[in-house]
Amino acid sequence: MTVLDRLTAIFRDEFEDSALVINDSTTANQIENWDSLATINIIVASEWEFKIKFENLEIQSIRSVGDFLRIIEDRTGR
Repeated sequence: MTVLDRLTAIFRDEFEDSALVINDSTTANQIENWDSLATINIIVASEWEFKIKFENLEIQSIRSVGDFLRIIEDRTGR
């Protein structure tokens, strides 16, 4: 299972949409209800899923799914 697959599962759970499709360029403007609280929930779920801890500067830099992917891949070496 790829990082994107695992992240997709997190997004689907957060937005309660089993058909949700995300990619590198997906942003909050494209997903209804993706607000700051949803971002925090995604961060926490990602930390649990990938056994990492996001740094404050990393969190501030998140603008898209691609940003999540890059941080997770950098931190996990995948």
